Amino acid sequence: MTQGLCEAVERATTVRPVVVDGRSRLPITLDVEEPLQVGADRILNTLAAAQLFRRDTIVVDFGTATTFDCITADGHFLGGVIMPGIRTASDALIRGTAKLPATDLTPPARTIGRRTDDAIRSGVLLGTADAVDGIVRRIKAEWPNGTTPARDRIGPSRPDPHRSADRRHGPRAEVVADTRALNPWRKWGYRLLPGDLFSYVLHLRPAEWPIMAAHTALGYVLAVGLKGAGSGERFLPALLALVVWVILLNGGTLAINSVFDKDEGDIGYLIAPPPLPSHLLAFSLVLLAGGQVLALLLPPAFRFAYAICFVLSILYSVPPFRFKAVAGVDWLINMWGFGTLTPFAGWAATGHPLDPGHAVVLLAFCPLFAGLYPLTQLYQLEEDRRRGDRTLALLLGLRASLGVAIGSTLLAFALFGWAAAVLGVRAWPLLVPLAAWLAVLVPWYQRREALSAAAHQRGMYRALAAWGLTDLTVLLVFAR
Repeated sequence: MTQGLCEAVERATTVRPVVVDGRSRLPITLDVEEPLQVGADRILNTLAAAQLFRRDTIVVDFGTATTFDCITADGHFLGGVIMPGIRTASDALIRGTAKLPATDLTPPARTIGRRTDDAIRSGVLLGTADAVDGIVRRIKAEWPNGTTPARDRIGPSRPDPHRSADRRHGPRAEVVADTRALNPWRKWGYRLLPGDLFSYVLHLRPAEWPIMAAHTALGYVLAVGLKGAGSGERFLPALLALVVWVILLNGGTLAINSVFDKDEGDIGYLIAPPPLPSHLLAFSLVLLAGGQVLALLLPPAFRFAYAICFVLSILYSVPPFRFKAVAGVDWLINMWGFGTLTPFAGWAATGHPLDPGHAVVLLAFCPLFAGLYPLTQLYQLEEDRRRGDRTLALLLGLRASLGVAIGSTLLAFALFGWAAAVLGVRAWPLLVPLAAWLAVLVPWYQRREALSAAAHQRGMYRALAAWGLTDLTVLLVFAR
């Protein structure tokens, strides 16, 4: 089976997988009685801890099973503990006990559940959290060579909703949360902004900022022209508009989404999201309101566009409205908010009046985003279905969602062609991004049923690349 899976992965990705087991030659030592019985996941945990931390470490890995792997500073795997995983324990409880309903495993607000599903959440999640604490204490008491690491938890793990920490000096074992040690950028961020502070930044989805900034700046360049942008015409108002629109409005909106979505997996522009910081909702609202105050420093058209999107952000994300979960309404909000109002905000920051030809250009981004939006939901269909959200992609289904994307894209480029006719400019360069869109969408449509959630997510990012190419071409054609 392993060989067959490796061949399938290599055919699909052109990358040859590396298979790891107890016989592999790695810069670690499996210091246990039966090294060939150690699972690949635990071997890789040991390798990662030895490379990343280079000190005595306890790695707690939450999956189908929850494993505790003990690694010394010199890369020796000492063994560990295996207990049932959170979902495994929950499923066994529900299957083996009469009249207990299936429930989503979101952290409970309190220990004493006043509903059956709340009681299950408390038992499974808080029980797991306390079990982790207890097992870590026992491991520390048995740590070899007379070294007893001090009590410490760095990067609290997902099942611990209260995130307590007790830090002392000296040698220590680490409970490593992969969300905080995912890459050097995150490790640096949490060193610079300790505790939960960097989690606030991550939930603003900084990975999307370049995309949002580019689309907002497109409106600015269309307004002043390439020559005006090169000479810095109206640069400071445009820069303020970018900060207000991209970080405060867009970042605040995405953080509110994190608060109410309660996703368990990857989310848009944020892989392996950290646990929600306790004041994320208040933080998000402060950003949104602060953006509206700063918008007073910019022309009236920008203030008006910001106010519209501020209201739409609340209606989109926050119960009891939560139009994000109302299929069709979510689509309309996004196609106008991101598609047209975002570049309009960049234009409005300059104070220049909007002429009819460029108005059609900005309008064309409305159907273009109408095509992109369902693509951002395809890889989250199971998450949305589990949560009970009625998203556009769920309502339409996979085939119709991709069909809408293709049709909306063609409409958008028809509008770009109309704008070119109104402004008297050559439209043929627009064929390049149109071809890029079709190169993404047509094969995606043809292979849709065979694709995994990860493949749909990769398709979304390829569509975003086609969007970026569209922005560049629009500037070359229309920024006079």
